[in-house]
Amino acid sequence: MDNAVTLFPYQKAWLNDKSRFKIALKSRQIGFTLFCGTLEAVDDALDTAQTSYYFSAAERQTKTAI
Repeated sequence: MDNAVTLFPYQKAWLNDKSRFKIALKSRQIGFTLFCGTLEAVDDALDTAQTSYYFSAAERQTKTAI
């Protein structure tokens, strides 16, 4: 991942973790799903052409992430 964006330490740790499955316990409005999560999906798609799936508590949240 290029350093073209400024990330918080927890975002860097998430992006650097290449585990197949990851679970996040987080608070609201911390720039995780819509920034870090989607950034990871785009980065993975560019590197490996893999598909990403989003699951949220509400359909609206999932559509926003997509």
